[in-house]
Amino acid sequence: MEPIRTDRLTLRTYLPGDEEWMHDLYSRPEVTALLLDEPWNREYTLNRLGDRLMKTDLLGPTGTLALVIEYGGTPVGDVMIWTTTYGNAEMGWVLDPDAGGRGIASEAVTAVIDHAFGRGLHRVV
Repeated sequence: MEPIRTDRLTLRTYLPGDEEWMHDLYSRPEVTALLLDEPWNREYTLNRLGDRLMKTDLLGPTGTLALVIEYGGTPVGDVMIWTTTYGNAEMGWVLDPDAGGRGIASEAVTAVIDHAFGRGLHRVV
């Protein structure tokens, strides 16, 4: 899939080399405090990365699209959207707290919702 670009962001699929920043982000207690996971160890990061490498098409076999949020060419978080029932999807995102307060998450989520509607979905929660 081609990256989704906004004025300030690039939203791209995961790459094998994303392990380091992903681990740095998800091993932080302040990041995982609002998630269902404890801070990630290296092994768990590798497992999650392997899983996300396969989530490249919202309408493909996994029904999921996992995207890295890049700001200024640097990964600052991710957003994932997955289909639930025909025409419907749910999404979630994580942003590095150091990148907060700039509208990055809002911009990324809006771009992904626009992408989902362009792919034929009609409801995203």
